[in-house]
Amino acid sequence: MSIAGLEHALLIDRPYHYAADDLILTVHRRHKDIGDDELDAFRAFLFAKSQPCMRLSMLTKRWGWGVHYDEEGRMALYGAETQEYRRLAMRTDLRVMAARPARRATGGRQRTAEIWEPGR
Repeated sequence: MSIAGLEHALLIDRPYHYAADDLILTVHRRHKDIGDDELDAFRAFLFAKSQPCMRLSMLTKRWGWGVHYDEEGRMALYGAETQEYRRLAMRTDLRVMAARPARRATGGRQRTAEIWEPGR
């Protein structure tokens, strides 16, 4: 399953359960099939550099999902066509932020991905 597919499945199945770091770790752990014995090393590897926010997720950039964060930073997905999405988007006490484009302001250069190697 793709990263976006895993994000979608987790957030739809358990709205307002995952904070950003929890979602990132769970998604990448499942995507790379990381076992319990490698979890601590993988967590250190994954969070050694900053991770992109959900505004860079394909769910928001390509497929039109909205992400709402509760007071504790936990996320839920809402389809842009839904009444709940429109209700949240109209609230004046919430900040609505558009999904970000795929490239950073780096003169068009794309970042290279780092690869997790078990036992590292």
